[in-house]
Amino acid sequence: MRRAKSAAAWSTALTDPPPFCPHRQLLADGSPHTAEIREDRLGGDFVVNVRAAARPEGKLIAVSTSSADITASKRLEEQILQAQKMEAVGQLAGGVAHDLQ
Repeated sequence: MRRAKSAAAWSTALTDPPPFCPHRQLLADGSPHTAEIREDRLGGDFVVNVRAAARPEGKLIAVSTSSADITASKRLEEQILQAQKMEAVGQLAGGVAHDLQ
């Protein structure tokens, strides 16, 4: 039986982003970041862009975040790669059969 997470555990999981998070990276170095992220809770793959707006003295005043669902594109890319692999195997098998004759 699966044990439910405590409220504190959920809070930490939702507020403590992983190291690869572009928002976390932006807050660490102030530079814009882009990342492709697979998020199972949302059911897909996303590209996330973050940029900072700062005052002339460098004080951060806002963060702009945009994201796009690229799940369909990633699936299509995987299908194309699989088809290319199958084509290469077919060519190899055809060459071996030709050599045996």
